[in-house]
Amino acid sequence: MDKIKRWISCFFDFRFEILALILVWIVFGGNLFSGTIFHDILFPISVFILIGASITMVKNERKGILFLFLTFAILMFFIALGVNFTQWRSNLKMIALIIPFVFFVLLSIEVFRQMLLEKNVTHSIIIAAFDCYLLLGILGATLFTIIIHFNPNAYSNIDGSINVFDKMLYFSFITLTSIGYGDITPVTPLAEKVTSFFGLIGHFYSVVVVGIIVGKYVAK
Repeated sequence: MDKIKRWISCFFDFRFEILALILVWIVFGGNLFSGTIFHDILFPISVFILIGASITMVKNERKGILFLFLTFAILMFFIALGVNFTQWRSNLKMIALIIPFVFFVLLSIEVFRQMLLEKNVTHSIIIAAFDCYLLLGILGATLFTIIIHFNPNAYSNIDGSINVFDKMLYFSFITLTSIGYGDITPVTPLAEKVTSFFGLIGHFYSVVVVGIIVGKYVAK
């Protein structure tokens, strides 16, 4: 038991670094394997590992936060079972998008909150800021995929035969970084407004994070 506690304590000390590794794998892991293998097998496993990491990450926080993350872990587990092993796969697809979206929102808030509580400018606060940025990109991809679920023509150059989430993940990050290659563009009014708002969030986040890190450094 003591050994397990030491492992958990060690994990908590390096929680931002471990979270960064999992998120980088989720974002870029699809380039190393075929689409079917990654999205049907490795991606769900990665999300479950992320859920487990998030539960350990909030072990020292309020019981309400821990209970919230445990609840989402259970929900996502049963949804994954329903999507993969039941006849209601198509009916659960929307729920399978909304639940992870809410989970990533909560995880982003928690990582950002813990980053704010760091008193010194260390490598942990830099990694936490990187984690939040990756989570924003995944949030955007999930949100854009939800929009496409309701309207397949909401974005241009989206082929239904490919993995939509992959394309939206790419589009999400080029929107956050304001690169805007123009290969994928919003077509409907809702898609245009959501994409514009998400681009504003990317700029706002960059300014806020730089301000927080510089402020902590100067204060110290």
